[in-house]
Amino acid sequence: MTDRIALRPAVLHDAPELATLAGELGYPSTAEELGQRLAPLLGDVSHLVLVAVAADDRAVGWLHATARRQLESDDFVEVVALVQLRSNVIRERAHGF
Repeated sequence: MTDRIALRPAVLHDAPELATLAGELGYPSTAEELGQRLAPLLGDVSHLVLVAVAADDRAVGWLHATARRQLESDDFVEVVALVQLRSNVIRERAHGF
């Protein structure tokens, strides 16, 4: 049986788990630091932060995308963070991603 994963918008109380996940990828942050960065994004329509959660609502991954407007191109959305791709050293197919 596989665990069900759901996506939902991030909320401020996700900060501790998101900080842990970011730290696992080499971006150490305290829950307070991550919460301070997350808070303004939650109210900004040009940012989208989604959390992948297990059945117990525990964050197991997250995605941050932002709308971009640049002089040299049309508007677009950029994925600026994707945490937790299963990219263990033994998962060679994930490395190219």
